[in-house]
Amino acid sequence: MEKTLVILFLLTGLAGCQQQKESSARRAKDEARKIGAASALQSIERGDPLVLKEYPPLPYPPGHNIYTDLLKERCQVQWELVQPGELPEQDFIQQVQGWNVVIEEEIRNRHGATIMEDLSSESQRLFKQQRGDPGLPSP
Repeated sequence: MEKTLVILFLLTGLAGCQQQKESSARRAKDEARKIGAASALQSIERGDPLVLKEYPPLPYPPGHNIYTDLLKERCQVQWELVQPGELPEQDFIQQVQGWNVVIEEEIRNRHGATIMEDLSSESQRLFKQQRGDPGLPSP
């Protein structure tokens, strides 16, 4: 009986430690996102050009470069691949995500709620057109 109680006590303690680790990790993730968002707000307030950041580099669908070109041409938004430098990678990823949420919202405020989806659709249409996709309807 005592052995069972000791085992239950240890398991309860381990579960509590695991929850504390997860809670701490969640707080660190949230804090990193807030830092990225605050940096983006400061950049907007200074009047800096809008920049969407990418990290880690992701595989994108064909035609993504057309999308980034349209963002730059129509919305004056740059797309930049960034590196974490000395910052731990997981913190940096969260900061980039926090930054992008704020910048995307600013793009929508300036250019309309559906601008990013519209440009994405247009980039796919242009990509198919450039490739001579026979499934594309005639204009």
